[in-house]
Amino acid sequence: MCGLASEAIYEACGRTVKGTLKPGLSGCLWMPFRKACRGGAAPLHVISFDDSSILAKNHPMRALLDVILIVLNLYMYVVIAMVIMSWLVAFNVVNPRNQFVHMVGDFLYRVTDPVLRPIRNALPNMGGIDISPIILFLIIILIQRVIEYYIYPNVF
Repeated sequence: MCGLASEAIYEACGRTVKGTLKPGLSGCLWMPFRKACRGGAAPLHVISFDDSSILAKNHPMRALLDVILIVLNLYMYVVIAMVIMSWLVAFNVVNPRNQFVHMVGDFLYRVTDPVLRPIRNALPNMGGIDISPIILFLIIILIQRVIEYYIYPNVF
């Protein structure tokens, strides 16, 4: 991380200071302006780097990608809830005629079925086993990995 000197903005002694990180024998040396701390050394907190290869700059596209990753994670939890709900109804643990259970089940069905239906149509008939949520998990994980490893690092 400290292979080259790079400009950085630090918080030192309650003040925001611009300085330079330079490689040293025991790690990084901080070369701030002289008037940052007059009374001695204090803990330094790096706020941001100017070098985009060290830390990512704020970019609207990265925020959009973060939102997409969060939505994909939340959708995985919704699919898990749908699977658990279908098991509870199938094994008569919960009564689907109960108004609350019916509302939750209907919501989960309406949210997940448009995505699961094409997967179910593409899979062969496997009797009473529905592996479409597993296939959906694999697709979501693939999309997340593509975003994290290929798209996210290339957004400037």
